[in-house]
Amino acid sequence: NVVLDSTTGTVTDFDGNFSLTTSKTPPFTLTVSNVGLETKTVTVSSATQSLSITLGENATQLDEIVVSASRMAERIFESPVTVEKFSIQQIERTPSSDYFNGLENLKGIQLNQGGLVFNQVSTRGFATVYNEGFVTLVDGMNNQAPIFGFGMGNLVGLNELDVQSIEVLPGAASALYGADAYKGIMFLNSKNPFEHEGVSAYYKTGVTQQEAAGNNEFTDFGIRMATKLGDKWAIKATFSHKEGTEWAATDYRHVGVDGKIDTSVTPEDPNYNGVNVYGESTYNSQTQWGALLSITGNPLISNLAAAAPNYFDDIRFSGVKEVDFVSPEATNTKGNFAIHFRPKEGTEISISSLIGTGDSPLQGTGRYAIRDFKIEQHKLEINSGGFMGRAYLTRERAGNSYQMDATGTLLGVEWFKTYLQTYLGAAAVAKGFKGDSAGIGQLLGVIGADILTGGQSVNNLLGGNSALAHAAAKLTADTAYAPGSEDFNEAISRINSTSLPATSGGALVQDDTKVYNYELSYNLGDKIDFADIIVGGQFQQFELNTGGTIYTDYDGPIEYNQYGAYAQAKKDLFNDFVSLTASLRYDKSEFFDANITPRVGLLFNLSESQNIRVSYQKGFRNPTNQDQYIGLFAGTGVLFGTSPDSVSRYDQMVPLRDGSTARITGADVFAKALVLSDFQKGVFTPANLKNVKSELVTSIDLGYRYNASGFSVDFGAYYSDYSDYIGTRNVVVPAGTSFQIFAADANLDVDMAAYGASVEVTQALSTKLFVNAVYEYNDLDYTPISGSAFETSWNTPTHRIKAGLNGNFNPVSFNVNARYNSEYMFESTFVDEMIDANTVIDAQVTFDLSKLNAKLRVGGNNIGGNEFVSLAGSGRIGSIYYTSILFDF
Repeated sequence: NVVLDSTTGTVTDFDGNFSLTTSKTPPFTLTVSNVGLETKTVTVSSATQSLSITLGENATQLDEIVVSASRMAERIFESPVTVEKFSIQQIERTPSSDYFNGLENLKGIQLNQGGLVFNQVSTRGFATVYNEGFVTLVDGMNNQAPIFGFGMGNLVGLNELDVQSIEVLPGAASALYGADAYKGIMFLNSKNPFEHEGVSAYYKTGVTQQEAAGNNEFTDFGIRMATKLGDKWAIKATFSHKEGTEWAATDYRHVGVDGKIDTSVTPEDPNYNGVNVYGESTYNSQTQWGALLSITGNPLISNLAAAAPNYFDDIRFSGVKEVDFVSPEATNTKGNFAIHFRPKEGTEISISSLIGTGDSPLQGTGRYAIRDFKIEQHKLEINSGGFMGRAYLTRERAGNSYQMDATGTLLGVEWFKTYLQTYLGAAAVAKGFKGDSAGIGQLLGVIGADILTGGQSVNNLLGGNSALAHAAAKLTADTAYAPGSEDFNEAISRINSTSLPATSGGALVQDDTKVYNYELSYNLGDKIDFADIIVGGQFQQFELNTGGTIYTDYDGPIEYNQYGAYAQAKKDLFNDFVSLTASLRYDKSEFFDANITPRVGLLFNLSESQNIRVSYQKGFRNPTNQDQYIGLFAGTGVLFGTSPDSVSRYDQMVPLRDGSTARITGADVFAKALVLSDFQKGVFTPANLKNVKSELVTSIDLGYRYNASGFSVDFGAYYSDYSDYIGTRNVVVPAGTSFQIFAADANLDVDMAAYGASVEVTQALSTKLFVNAVYEYNDLDYTPISGSAFETSWNTPTHRIKAGLNGNFNPVSFNVNARYNSEYMFESTFVDEMIDANTVIDAQVTFDLSKLNAKLRVGGNNIGGNEFVSLAGSGRIGSIYYTSILFDF
């Protein structure tokens, strides 16, 4: 690459020849770079000057070129803010079996492993798989799943053969990238077919090892094809597919009402609620009376229930384990097709389609089985001089995905029906009747007579022998609905093919949501002399369509718009000693107040090899679609969006903690919600819920960089002050004689701050051997309000240490990475758990088979074999061993 400024540049041919046309008058400078080689700045003093430029091997990562930090090309060393880059060179040598997982070895990045194929990048804390406020852009397209409200990692992303680079901006980036980019933003950039022609293919196979799931094979293969059709046209197509056995989720410890793990409660306890067990329910006497009323249709049942409400013994369904009804298969298939057109020099038009589908567990506020989930994105983009125009559609379809808690709950209902029918039959036999429907009818008559004469217990009616009838009923129901049985499989299939909500008999997620996005930007660098200026704008249209299964869109799709505009100026001052970058953005969502977010960055050039950077920026995120509109019973409680529009919509039959149901509206929740912690003590304190609104953050960053031949240091520190932080507030909503927990999205009304520091040192031990070491510190300054059940979901280790050793002894090279995380508390509305400290080692050896245009790689991840948890409630991460072959023609 030969670059004059942000709007003018070219690419050399294979032999290094190039030509460049500009209206600027010499002298001026050219920046010359090549991936894997050093970057040089060359002064052009005359239009007729002959140039001969030689690039040596790249010494450090700080010499890499990035665009994300300021929307213009610049070296990482010159960036006014902290930025990390995963270059094509690093991608090729990462020992991770999936290149995306290799991001965890970068400074400042934490990877939340939701499964074998779905992983999520997080920066600077608040790490959940939802990771709201962190934006992922694939070739400029936000790959957020609109219905779930978070980026899909690399489930919908790029084939490893097509990745040019990945750039990550940790911390607030709203001043340039708008709504939601307040935790950070990641750019996955693909290879342009004009510059990267040819056919590449890989095949990877190996084995996953986990104590719970055993040893299982996995395969991963892909292909990329690209070619130029003359000077003006180029096309490319990519395809990849990965499949294997998912990390089995087998945590059977008890989760209390407050979401905390309690090992003192065993599966035999009537209150048991296992982490990866779903549907545990106690069907009390009132529920049994309701079932009898439904079966018989006799209104006299209601009179008997009123006279003897506790006549029947409790019936307990012990639930169903996740591994017994969720397929262990994990798959991910994705493809990309693009046509590029260059009608004249400096202008490029492209049309591209990106499609991804997969099967994977998904965890956040609950557990979902993602089956045939699809996201497709279609984009038209024009780049000409300093102008960029982009329009794209994101369409999400849930396929056959279902909510695990709903599946377990409804299976329990099926089990209960069989149990109750068998129990009544056994009781009828005990009273001298037949065990058929006629005999049960006779039994009900005897029960009615017993109650009319003061009877209050079916056990007394049976002469104290009710336990025998219960034993027979439990044996029959457990046998009928044993995992793998005909009745079990039929019930699971029917439930998971019927749409939510659970009270309607289904667990299937219905979804066909669309987002339309339009962006424009213009770089005025060649129009204005006193500074480099960029201006731009964005408009988005949302069309949420879950048919009332997840959101409160009972009467049709929910539609809303949001838009924003920004400007940035960059100016060198005091003879280039100071580089000033200033940005300002305005954003407005249809249902929320406008936000204005500034950013100011200063780079002090102490010398050619060292500088100091200081930046101040504000960020924000609007409540996600889930924060606003979710209305879903998730087994352990109801997920409740609190935007005014959704509260007025919410109206559902809700399962209660005693096994009964009740109709609850959004107005009921706001009027009746009680503080959970007080409720547990027998005190009924109003929760005083409020509608959710935008969350804000103000960040100050400080950094130092030193860059010399073969050695570099990059230090950074940050302080982020949050206001109106959006989290989950668990409240109790009474209904009848029972209650249910509602996980309401809410803003925290106290101050909270996060702060941290990190440093990376790289050293060339020789021309063939390089080493790097990283230390990261992150902490949260937050004092919970007395009695509050509000959870921040910080979910971040205080200390992280990373190290890498890379050797290239052609034709053999090797790479070793090690990571250490200190213990930390993981909080979510699904479960809270202390994550143990863990150390992970990855290694890979590569054999360069140049005569075959191929590379053979052998590697392993977590080769120590010490299983660890990344997300509380998900499967423990085991080891992966693999072999791959890569061909490049």
